[in-house]
Amino acid sequence: MASILIVDDDAELCNLLRLYLGRLGHCVSVVHGGQEALAFLEGCTPDLVVADVMMPGMDGLELLRRLRMERGLTVPVLVYTGCQEYLEEARRLGADACLAKGDSLQAFRDVVTGLLKSKEARRLCPEGTHAQAS
Repeated sequence: MASILIVDDDAELCNLLRLYLGRLGHCVSVVHGGQEALAFLEGCTPDLVVADVMMPGMDGLELLRRLRMERGLTVPVLVYTGCQEYLEEARRLGADACLAKGDSLQAFRDVVTGLLKSKEARRLCPEGTHAQAS
């Protein structure tokens, strides 16, 4: 189905999400920090990035800022964090969606599915070529 990069320093959560998304048919890669994510993204571009905010070294907000403002990466980014106070900043920096880690796996799945569908729709109908309603 889709390739997904998970960026989180919580190894247990990463394993849970990798298994869950893998069972949904996705190819999942995991890195444990912002610098690792930047290095990973030098070699390939996944269909979706799922990033935590609170990580040692480069946090998820700085990663998001670099992806959007320095690299111009347009891949959808889901910020998935336990710190709700960072969600508005994540949106301002260009996150396509934000979820609290306390939300259900069903909510997580729904957001991931929606982001992947919107990415596919953008690929099939590039900016400026959308059909006009009569």
